[in-house]
Amino acid sequence: MRFIIALCLAAACLFPATARAQGPSGDVRYCQALAQQYTTYVGTSEVSSSQPADLLTDPEARVALSRCYNDAPTAIAILEERLRDARVELPARP
Repeated sequence: MRFIIALCLAAACLFPATARAQGPSGDVRYCQALAQQYTTYVGTSEVSSSQPADLLTDPEARVALSRCYNDAPTAIAILEERLRDARVELPARP
């Protein structure tokens, strides 16, 4: 009986770890959505939509775009601020 209880406890402890390994967290997905909004509406030149004008002039935003996976909370704060400043609607948070 103790063996079954111990086995159930071990499985319960391992389940959250396997769930996290299946895909990006909610913060990462939200950060990716913010990055998409930023590059679409803020980080392009008025002359050419393929020319990343603001990405070159705003190094903090450029760093935030690269940090969605390893420092999502910081990247989210920066990207939200830049999108609000540009009066771009923020995506829904998952």
